[in-house]
Amino acid sequence: MELKTVKLQKHFHMYCAMFYANNRTIGYKDWVSELKDKVVAILEKSGTPKLDMPMHSYHYLMGIFNSAGYDDNGKFMLPAKEVLDYVDRISLLPELQNLWKQYEPDFDKRLNEFEERFSDIENLFKNHFDFEPDIKTFYLTRNWDTSGKCIKTKDGYYIMVGWKKEGINLSQILHELTHSYLDKCTLTIPEDVVDYLKKMPEEVLGSYADPSTYVEESIIRALVVYLSHSEENIQNYSLVGTDLDMLLPAKYLEVLEKDKPEKLTTDYLNKIKY
Repeated sequence: MELKTVKLQKHFHMYCAMFYANNRTIGYKDWVSELKDKVVAILEKSGTPKLDMPMHSYHYLMGIFNSAGYDDNGKFMLPAKEVLDYVDRISLLPELQNLWKQYEPDFDKRLNEFEERFSDIENLFKNHFDFEPDIKTFYLTRNWDTSGKCIKTKDGYYIMVGWKKEGINLSQILHELTHSYLDKCTLTIPEDVVDYLKKMPEEVLGSYADPSTYVEESIIRALVVYLSHSEENIQNYSLVGTDLDMLLPAKYLEVLEKDKPEKLTTDYLNKIKY
């Protein structure tokens, strides 16, 4: 595993476009809303037309972080060029360039904090997994909303870590990195998964309605908690909020705590059942 930080100004301007378009998938806290208000005021004053950008922010970010370009699979409403050209145009506005400069020092500070924890993160995965993802390089950057994302490219995984007001979102870093390990696994999908899906809150079901996605996400959430309890240099995490609403993370965590595997192998993870 090789961890690096990356800073891309176009990432910021992509979010400016989504803020202005009222993209409904962006995770908000007060500090995110504060930036959005500034962006909207600048773009409205400049007379910039709005671009319709309703779907998940992940897909737009693919256009700037995926070196192979926008993989639309016939599902997206706008071609990559239209979105990326729009982002390029608004990035030329002096007011948005000045706004970037205002936020850049805090952004740099967060990236430095990521780098200070690289050794702890590397040791956690080295100590507990007996395999590595096919792609060995991970580029970490702080996101411009509160959500975490993992984008796979031919050059490496780009991990976008949710924006916290203070400190770094280490649990989210571990979560996104664990996704890349489970990419090598073929997980067992229990027969009663559909029954658990029916019990989930509607707002959670919207993100994890596919049984395989639901199982993978549940195992990852359980693993982050389990692994955090095994490393003295990592804060201990618990299942909270959506973890508990999803029901299965708690069941998988019980199994991990009972089994206490010496090493996490693909064979063990493929067969893990609650």
